[in-house]
Amino acid sequence: MCERYVKLLIVVIQHWLFLTELWDIPERSLVKGSQMIKEQAARLAACINDIDDLTLLLQELAERFQVGCRQNTRKNHPNT
Repeated sequence: MCERYVKLLIVVIQHWLFLTELWDIPERSLVKGSQMIKEQAARLAACINDIDDLTLLLQELAERFQVGCRQNTRKNHPNT
């Protein structure tokens, strides 16, 4: 049961980050966003008890979402 609760908590945190930081970008890539969150999961878990470090990490993620989470442009088969 603990494993299921942890996975559910991860999905809730990921969804919250998508809604607050990534959703405003029209050409967003949710796959790239989830990869970025997975890369930073250890840092997120380490600073969950320190609000200042958590705030800094979330600001860094927001900046990285703006730059690195966009769909690749294609000429022949455009992205939807």
